[in-house]
Amino acid sequence: MFMKINYFILFFLFFTTNIFSQVIFPEPLSNRIANYNIDIELNTENKLLTGELLLNWKNTTTDTINELQFHLYMNAFKNKNSTFMLERASSDAENNVWGWIDIISIEIVGRENLTDKIIYIQPDDGNEHDRTVFETPLNKSIQPFEIIDIKIKYIVKLPEIIARTGYNDDYFFIAQWFPKIGVLEHKGMRNVSKTGWNCHQFHANSEFYADFGTYDVRITLPDEYIVGATGVLQKEIYNNNGTKTLSYRAEDVIDFAWTAYKSFMIVERKWQDVNVKLLIPKEHKSLIERHFSSAFATLEYFNKKIGAYPYPNLTIVDVPFKGINSAGMEYPCLVTTASVSKFPNFSKLPEMITVHEIGHNYFMGMLASNEFEEPWLDEGLNSYIEAKIMENYSPIFSLFDLQIFDFEAKRASYVNYKNPQITESAKYSWEYPGNSYHVFSYNKPATFLKTLENLIGNKTMDKIMQTYFERWKFKHPCSTDFINIVNEVVKEEHGNNFGQNMNWYFQQVLYGTGICDYELSSINNKKVSEKNTGVYNKNDLNVSVELENTITYYKSNITISRLGEVKMPIEIVINFEDGTSKIEKWDGNNRSKTFNYKTNTKIVSAKADYLNKLTIDINRNNNSLTLEPDQRPIYKYTIKFLFFLQNILQTVSFF
Repeated sequence: MFMKINYFILFFLFFTTNIFSQVIFPEPLSNRIANYNIDIELNTENKLLTGELLLNWKNTTTDTINELQFHLYMNAFKNKNSTFMLERASSDAENNVWGWIDIISIEIVGRENLTDKIIYIQPDDGNEHDRTVFETPLNKSIQPFEIIDIKIKYIVKLPEIIARTGYNDDYFFIAQWFPKIGVLEHKGMRNVSKTGWNCHQFHANSEFYADFGTYDVRITLPDEYIVGATGVLQKEIYNNNGTKTLSYRAEDVIDFAWTAYKSFMIVERKWQDVNVKLLIPKEHKSLIERHFSSAFATLEYFNKKIGAYPYPNLTIVDVPFKGINSAGMEYPCLVTTASVSKFPNFSKLPEMITVHEIGHNYFMGMLASNEFEEPWLDEGLNSYIEAKIMENYSPIFSLFDLQIFDFEAKRASYVNYKNPQITESAKYSWEYPGNSYHVFSYNKPATFLKTLENLIGNKTMDKIMQTYFERWKFKHPCSTDFINIVNEVVKEEHGNNFGQNMNWYFQQVLYGTGICDYELSSINNKKVSEKNTGVYNKNDLNVSVELENTITYYKSNITISRLGEVKMPIEIVINFEDGTSKIEKWDGNNRSKTFNYKTNTKIVSAKADYLNKLTIDINRNNNSLTLEPDQRPIYKYTIKFLFFLQNILQTVSFF
């Protein structure tokens, strides 16, 4: 079933497709640097893709370019010695059916053939067995702002589903399936010091980084298959040989993925002007309303709180059990979620996954940060917003009198991690030690962003997220860009109440490894009886009398201590025996602070961070003291249960 399309036909198709394809956005939303026109055929029997593409690419820098760099992500599954497999659990390497991608030919149209110039490079680790990135030196340099067309003919052997892509029986999920050009970053972009290619190898924990563009994709496959894809379906042609060809177009996206399965049900509904399509196995049909409900709640939240969803389409794929390794993934306008038949209603795991993956269309899809180098900027921000949406939508677990909310589970994952000081969150995705990637790129950032919200207020935090999206949509923001917006908005809303800027905050929670831990160390009450003696005037007369009486009062104090390295402003409530209370504020900079009182009633209890603003506080059990025995030791075990549940959720959610 190999497609024999010559270069003339491919070149013809490029122009005719662009002429006759339905334009989605009359005015481009992005700079459209990398534009792909792809013909691909799926051989379902041999699990092969054969394809040809024409890439229209722009050098948007002021520099002359002497080489091109491309990703070949599918080669991560070529053998057990690829960087991906070496970083992955050994069982994956033993049990996987291998997949790969081979370049048959590559040339710059009308310029030079690059096929014999392919050099596999390993910019991250020097692993000679890794073939997920290649470079081609050029005889003729690409000039500043020059546009070129690159033709590539290639073939892909699909692996059994592993990490986002592949097949199982008659189910296919096709992601990272074509040669993809790297991002040419100019000097100053994302703080880089000089113009150069950003084209990392495929790592076990890494996501992706790509330029925006248009995708015109024609997929040929057996006609009994139901297909979902990133793009808008333009037309569907049934061929004479039992196959069909579907033509899709997507604009202003950074990637294109698709799925094919014989047994999908198709359910379509409208949210405003967006056509939301659900592809779901028939045995999962009881989950239809739950998927749409959570999807619409997500779109409503983003539309109201962050920014409008601009695309006309969104496809949600509830994967069959045989394709569970492709569940919980995100691509522009196409996400995968997970469920099983009659999934119990007391767990909102399917909803949580759907919310999370749709959110990525903002933090991965439109705010196209470098997920190789700054995974927290996508995963962390998205996990924070996911928890915000679930907070309004539903507990993630609710059974009898026990309710667990998303933020609680994320916080429990971080604070109960075996070594919460093992690494910082600002780290390249493949450099997180051990199994800490998920905790420190997802859950710790979600937790410290919630703390930031608690300190500065919901209104200010909403303004930060709206400003960030509006200013950086369809661009490539970095951590500095986000922090600069935090500084700007906090200054506008609060002046210098939090200092000249919020750099002190991110230096600790994002770039630092320290923990936040405040302890209410002691309560002391000392009853004092003193004789009141001396000579006093009586009724302002020049007559003196000598008094001798006894007065009784309490000399009381509380001491709060900072056990961790992280310094945060904190509020303490002190409760007195007569029912009165006093609120104290402390900047938290010193190791301890004692508050002294002279009153006629004693202190009976005190609580540091009494409004629970500091979600990053590693141990809330030591935040309070009371003179009465604490009758609630169950709290400690509830926290342990939350941590246990979070691990279960992470294990089965695959996102």
